[in-house]
Amino acid sequence: VKYHAKKSIGEGTSLDLARHFTEIAIEIQELQRYLTNSTMFLTDFKIKACQSIVNDLMQTCEEAKLKLMPKKKFGFSGRKVTPRPSLNPKLAKGDNIDGTEGAEIPNAVASSKINWTLCNRSNEYICLQGDEVHSKDITIANLQNCFVELQGPAGSVQISHCSDCTFLCGPVARSLFADFCNKCSLGAACQQMRLHSSAQCQIYLHVTCRAIIEDCKQIEIAPYNYAYSNIEDDFETSNLSREINNYKDVADFNWLSPDVPSPNWHLVKDSPTNWIEKRQEFLSRNSDNSSL
Repeated sequence: VKYHAKKSIGEGTSLDLARHFTEIAIEIQELQRYLTNSTMFLTDFKIKACQSIVNDLMQTCEEAKLKLMPKKKFGFSGRKVTPRPSLNPKLAKGDNIDGTEGAEIPNAVASSKINWTLCNRSNEYICLQGDEVHSKDITIANLQNCFVELQGPAGSVQISHCSDCTFLCGPVARSLFADFCNKCSLGAACQQMRLHSSAQCQIYLHVTCRAIIEDCKQIEIAPYNYAYSNIEDDFETSNLSREINNYKDVADFNWLSPDVPSPNWHLVKDSPTNWIEKRQEFLSRNSDNSSL
């Protein structure tokens, strides 16, 4: 970060600085993705230590940018100034998904500037299929008491600030990231699963790498059991192995003791869920709100 900053000062212009900070942010994001892809080979302690390093790099980058490119103070002037768009991308811990502002979303997620696939819904049944899902980055925020099905091979899935919802996802080619979910049921097949700041959730999981939770409580985990027509074809499209499922291997970043199980999650045995019945029960309670 310091090297890039000094180089930018020598070249002189604020545009050069902006370009360099953008390049640095992209490089840090690549480090984050490399770490995420390597979690299955690392111990919990090393994952925590490496994540701390990445977080420190992000913070150092932001501090250097604020120092070298301070925001102009508000003042009155007779000269009109044309505002320039910010060149600094917003980074998330998971996959970065480009988008635009526009949707009304909670204050806690408004700064992410994601063009949410589903946002600000309540008491609705929603089913996305075919081209609506295929290889797409599906983003969901601020849902309450909704039943959502993604019948197709999504590229990635992000879920944020949802409560009392059911999410059933077909095979996801890359990662599923969820945060601030409360009293939700989630069925997902993916390479990587990260769950942050959530409580009282049931996860029906098929994961080929490793599942990670952080700042979570009362999480129940069971094998993936969602099905629909052509789901086997979608597993092949997503390059997910049906034979490899590491749903029992969960890393809790808030519990690093190797000898004592984490109290924040546990496996659920002999608890099959009939999603057809669950769907019908939901539709009966919310017959006026559905989106097919």
